[in-house]
This record gives sequence, C-alpha cells and structure tokens, in this order.
Amino acid sequence: VSLEQSIADFEATSSVELEAIYQAAVQQMEAFGQQVVQDATAAGADLLSRLNETVTGASASLEQGTEQVASTLAEGADAFTSSMQEVETAFQQGLDDMASATSDAIAADLDQGLSEEDAFIEEAAQDASETNQQIGSRYDDLKQEAESRSAEGQGEGQAMGSWLGDAWSSVTGFLGGLVDSVRSWFLDTFGEFWGGLIFGVLSGLFMLGIGLAVLALAALGGEIVAAVALVALLAVGIGACIYNRFQDFYADNPGQDVGFLRGLALVGLGIADMTGIPFIVEAAVGQRAFGRELTTAERGERLGMGAVFLLASLFSVFRAVRARGGARGAGEPTGEHVSGSGKEGIRPGEGSTTGDAATTKPFSRNDASEIIRQSEGSSGPGSNTGHAMDHIPAEGRDPIDLAQARPNKANTTVWRSSRQAEQVLRDIMNANREALDALPADGETTLGGSSVVSPTRPGYISSFGQTAQPVEISQVTWRFCRMPNGRLHLVHFAPSSGP
Repeated sequence: VSLEQSIADFEATSSVELEAIYQAAVQQMEAFGQQVVQDATAAGADLLSRLNETVTGASASLEQGTEQVASTLAEGADAFTSSMQEVETAFQQGLDDMASATSDAIAADLDQGLSEEDAFIEEAAQDASETNQQIGSRYDDLKQEAESRSAEGQGEGQAMGSWLGDAWSSVTGFLGGLVDSVRSWFLDTFGEFWGGLIFGVLSGLFMLGIGLAVLALAALGGEIVAAVALVALLAVGIGACIYNRFQDFYADNPGQDVGFLRGLALVGLGIADMTGIPFIVEAAVGQRAFGRELTTAERGERLGMGAVFLLASLFSVFRAVRARGGARGAGEPTGEHVSGSGKEGIRPGEGSTTGDAATTKPFSRNDASEIIRQSEGSSGPGSNTGHAMDHIPAEGRDPIDLAQARPNKANTTVWRSSRQAEQVLRDIMNANREALDALPADGETTLGGSSVVSPTRPGYISSFGQTAQPVEISQVTWRFCRMPNGRLHLVHFAPSSGP
C-alpha cells in the first residue's frame, strides 16, 4: 500500500475514534453536571432547614433573656429608690438636728453678748457721768481763773479798744459825711445826671491821684520799690472792686446766695472795674449787674468814674506800647548816614557818625532778635539771602536736629539757644555801632568781619548731616547792609569753633 493511502486510512480511523471519544466525554459531563445540581439542591435544602431551626431557637432564647434582664433591672430600680429614700430621710433628720443645735448655740451667744453689752453700756455711762463731772469742775475752775485775770486787765484793754474804735468810727464817719455832703451839693447844683457825672469824674481822679502819689513816693526808693508798690496798688484796687461788687449784690438781693457761677462773674466784674468799662456799660443800660436799676444820679456817677478809669487804662497801655517800641527802635536807622567808599564795605573804625551817635541808646537783645527775624529769607545784597536761622534754633526746636538738617554741608555749627545768638549779635552791633550807623541805604554796601566769642558758648556741629557733637563756639562771622528803606539787614551770621 502506498504511503499516501496509509496516511489517508489513518486519518479516517482517527477521526472516527476521536468523534466517538468526544461524544462519550460529553455524555459523562452532562451526567456529572446533573448529579452536581441534584447534590447542591439537596444540600441547600438541608442548610435552609438547619438555619430555620437555629434562628427559631435563637429568637426564643433572646426573648427569654430580654424578659430576664427587664425583670432584673426593675428589681434593681426598686431597690435603689428605696435606698435613696432612706438616705434622704436620714440626711433631712441630720440637717434638722444640726439646725436646732446651731440655733440653740447662737441664741445662747446672743443672750450672753447682750448681757455683756448692757453691762458695758452701764459702765460707760457711769464713766461718762464721772468724766462730765470732772470736766465741769475743771471748766468752772478755768472760767473763774480767766475771769479773774480778765478783770485785772479789763480797764486798760477796754480803754485801748474803745479809743481805737472811737477814732476809726470818727474818721470813717467824718469822711462818709464829707463825701455825702459834696455829692449832695453837686446834685443840687448841677442836677441829677450832670451832678452825678461831675462827682464821678472827681471821685475817679481823686483815686488815681492817691495811687500816683503812692507810686511817686515809692519811686524815691528805686525801681524795685516802685514796682512792688505798683503791684500792691493793683492788688488793693482789684480787691476793693471785688468786695464792692459782692456788697452791691447782697444789698440789691437781700436773702439770696451768690452761688458759684454768679460769684465768678462778680469776681470778673470786679477785676474789669479797674478798666472802667463795666461802669460805662451799667450807666448806659441803667442797671447794675445782678442788681437793681440805677437812679439818674447813680448813672451819671458811674459814667464819670468809668470814663476816668478807661482813659487811665488806655493811657497806660499806650505808654507801655510806646516804651516797648522805643526799646526796639533803638536798633533802627535814623536816616542820617555818611556814604561809604566803594562797594568793598566799611570796616570797623572807618567812616563817621551823625552828631547824635554818641547819645544813641545801645542795641538790646530784643533789637538783635528783631533784626534776625526781619532779615531771615530777605534778599540783599544781590542774590544773597538772610539765613541766620540756619544756625539759630527756633523756639521749641532741638538744636541737634537743626545741626543735622543740612546733609550737603561739610560742617554746620549751631547755637544751643537763640538767646545766646542774640546776646552775641547784640555785642557785635554795639561794638561796631558807628560803622553800622554810617552804612549807606543802598542795599549793596556791606559791613562785616569775624569776632571772637568770649566767653565761649556751647553749641553743636554736624558734618554732612551726621550725628551732631557738642562744641564750644569761640568765633562768629557776620555781615550787615542797610536796605533802601533804611532797615538794617543781617546778611550773614554763622558761629564756628575756631579758625
């Protein structure tokens, strides 16, 4: 047989056998599957049966246990409630016993305390009675002794007191009667208003005359005595005015209390009466402040006295202002100057002075202060600007802060106070007075130099705005010119610690 035929026969035989084997395997698998399903179904049914039996038994056991627990809890609660009731009863009984015992103890202590207090009061009353008797006895002894001693000097004391009282009463009575007589004569002669007006003017002049006489006498003792006398006169005058205001209020409002606010007002009116203004206002409205209406004679009297006081006050203010202006004017130019030569400036000792230079008042520190103030920021000569305040601390400014305020300057030296700078400038101006008076009022010619500061003055120096250090100012450079309006202009004024 050929090879191909053999292979073909083998393949045919194998296919038939394989088909038979496959069919047999399929049948066995189906039979096994059916058996497995049957076994599983039986096992599930058995398992479900057992689970039902177990659940039923557990439910019964759980119900029985729950009933037992509930029964046990109920019994425990009943026992606890019964125990608590017994404890509460015992506690309440204890409180009652304690309260009763405490009450008894307090009552006993109170009874004892009251008993001791009664005894103490009785003893104190007895001691007080004995003390009063002793004091009374001692008082009687002292009184008798005092009366005895008083009787010895009674004659002399009464005589002296009687003499002084009679003398004072006589003087005041005489003066009061004299004033009333003069006032009545003016009213009868010139009428109510004009008589009162003239009497008020004369009364005011009389008071001023007394004050001026006292000041004139005090001036003989020197300025200090005169100043003390002036202060004393003002104090007495103000006190008298305030006293009169209160007396007028009580006279116009009998039985009323002044009160705090009206008291302050009356004090203010008393002080203002020194100027005469309240008198004039009251005369105009016809009524005294916080008081009654004024009669025609009283209105005229107040108007006259107020006018005198007001004129005197205005005159005093005018004199004071004029005196202050004169002191400051000592440094102002007179307008009479001798021209300098050229623009180089006039050095100390050069030029000439006016005929009044020798009698001109010296510059004061106030003059120096005023020149510094007027020159600050003012231009002249040329593009120069007064800048003395770069070295002088203003009122309230820290000089250290001022010294450090110029970070672009290699060295900035400042005075410790403006007073020191003004004193040094005043001395420089007085030392060069003739040359300053000779400066022409052209705003260009200058006078300047360098002066030694002796004694040295304390100050501060700062380099490029760094922390300022203390320094002793021993030298100062300065320069002046006179502006076209005649004002003396401080161009430059800078301190330094030396060459």
